[in-house]
Amino acid sequence: MSKNEFFFSIIMPVYNCETYIERAIESVCNQDYSNWELLIINDGSTDNSREKCNKFIRDKRIQIIDKDNSGVSDSRNIGIFRSRGRFILFLDADDWLENNCLSYINMYLANHKTDFLVFNYYECSQSSRNMARQINCSYSNLKDIIRFDLQQSQWKQRTWFGNLHTVWGKCFNADIIRNYKICFDRNLSIGEDMYFNLLYILHCNVLNYANYYLYNHFDNSDSVMHTLRWNGLSQSNYYFDVVERISNQYVDESILFNFWLETAEIDWKKIVFSNNSLSWKKTIFQRIFNDEKYQRFAKKGLNVKFKNRFYAFAIRNKLSLLLIVFTYLRYTKQSFLQRGR
Repeated sequence: MSKNEFFFSIIMPVYNCETYIERAIESVCNQDYSNWELLIINDGSTDNSREKCNKFIRDKRIQIIDKDNSGVSDSRNIGIFRSRGRFILFLDADDWLENNCLSYINMYLANHKTDFLVFNYYECSQSSRNMARQINCSYSNLKDIIRFDLQQSQWKQRTWFGNLHTVWGKCFNADIIRNYKICFDRNLSIGEDMYFNLLYILHCNVLNYANYYLYNHFDNSDSVMHTLRWNGLSQSNYYFDVVERISNQYVDESILFNFWLETAEIDWKKIVFSNNSLSWKKTIFQRIFNDEKYQRFAKKGLNVKFKNRFYAFAIRNKLSLLLIVFTYLRYTKQSFLQRGR
C-alpha cells in the first residue's frame, strides 16, 4: 500500500431496505480503489435485508453488525466506534457510490490538506437522474459555513456550499471525530445529520469543496424521511434548541429565524398532508401558534423577504387556513416540478 493510499471506513445503517441494499453494497465492492472497509449496521430489520447482506460476507472488508432497532443515529454511532479508517464516509442503504468515488477522494486528500471534504451528488428517482446544484465555492471560513448551514433551505444567494444537511456526500477526518467524541444525538429524529455536521465543523481548520459528482442519492418514497408522522412540536423544538446552543455565538437572530422557519415548515408539511380532517388541521395550527418560538419570531420584523413576512403575519393573526392552503400549494407545486425533471 502506498503512503498516499488512505484507508476509508464506509458506515451504512440498514433498516428494512431489501429492495435496494444490494445495489448499495455492490457500489462499494465495485470501487476502483480497494483500501476500504464497509460497516453494515443492521438496525433490527424485519424484512430480508440481512439475507441480502449475507451474499457479501466472503469479502473480509465487509462487517455486518446486528443490533436491536434503535434508529439511524445509534446505528451510525456504533459504526463510528467500530471503524478503523483514517477517513469516514456515510452511505445510506438506498443510495450508491460512483465507481471512482474513493479513488477521487484519495487523490484529492493526497494533494490537499483538508479536515472536511464536501463533494457533489446526483438526485435520483425511479425514472430520472439529475445533477444536484453546482458547488461554486472553493473556501469558506467557519462563520460563513455556519450561516449557510442554518439557512440552507432559505438560501437565495449565488454562492452554494453544497448540501450540508446530510452526512452523505462528505468525507470526515476520523481523528477529529474520535478526539472530540463527536457523535449523533439519539434523541433527534429530524436534523440529526445537520447537527452532527455542525458539531464536526466547529473543530475543523480547513474545509474544502469539490464539484465532482461521486454519490447517488435515491428519493425513496418508502424511506423513513417520507413516512414520518407529526407527533407534536417536541422534536422540532428540541432540534432548534440544540442547534441554537452550538451556533448562537456565530449567528444573529435573523439567521436563527431562517433556521426556525425550516423546522416549522417540516411540521406544517406533516400536518397539512396528514390524513386528518381540515378541522383537525386548523385546530393544530391554532395550538402551535401559541408556542413560545412562534411568538418569539412572529413578533419581530426580522427579515425583508416576502415569504418570511407573510409567515409572521399569518402567525401573529392566527390565520390557520391561510397557512394550510399556502403550504399545500407550495409542496404540491414542488412535487410536480420534481416529477417533471
